[in-house]
Amino acid sequence: MILFNLLFCIFNSNPFDCINLFSNGISKFVSFRPKNLPKKSPEEENYHRKLVEENRKNYMKYIKEKQEQEKKLKALEEQKKQKAKKIYNTWVKDILPFWYKKKDEVNYLRKFFYEGVPISLRGNVWLLCIGNNFSITREYYEIEVKKAM
Repeated sequence: MILFNLLFCIFNSNPFDCINLFSNGISKFVSFRPKNLPKKSPEEENYHRKLVEENRKNYMKYIKEKQEQEKKLKALEEQKKQKAKKIYNTWVKDILPFWYKKKDEVNYLRKFFYEGVPISLRGNVWLLCIGNNFSITREYYEIEVKKAM
């Protein structure tokens, strides 16, 4: 029954359950020593059991640390997404609609430029920043590109 539980655990569960099942139950009955070798002395057997237990504990610690790192990475990714969303909303709602009123407030705009301009808005922001003093339209631009080729 223990062997069945261990096999089921290996294929269907997380590593914690399998390791706990192994260390609590089956390791007392199963020997990793090949049958063609002589039996170990009790001291050596105990020493090896301690090593196996120590390895199990280290592995459990490793798995926990790895899971904590994954949680931290997910939290950082979520924070980045929230920050990007906040910056996008700020540009769309607070800056672009009032660009011509606020474009002369350099210190106000500098703060938002340092935070970053969302990729989807960079073309529009670029045009607003450099202006279009020559009133070049899209059609005129395409005509000039064709002439250049």
